[in-house]
Amino acid sequence: MFLCCRRQTAEEREAERQQANRILVQLQQEAFQKTITQPVAPDPLCLQNSSLYALQNLQPWTENTAKINSGVGLRVD
Repeated sequence: MFLCCRRQTAEEREAERQQANRILVQLQQEAFQKTITQPVAPDPLCLQNSSLYALQNLQPWTENTAKINSGVGLRVD
């Protein structure tokens, strides 16, 4: 049996790429909204280990975070 496959045009590939990007952005937004509205219960192991506790409490970097932290830094004399 002979199957013939046509070549995909550049426009079709670009449309598929854009659709995939839209889906990924939507999934990221949904995940971000869930993290904001549903606080994570602390893992008992993380409560006993300061490094794991710090990692568990990391928050995404935002423009507001950048503005808050821009005034804070090490002073070199």
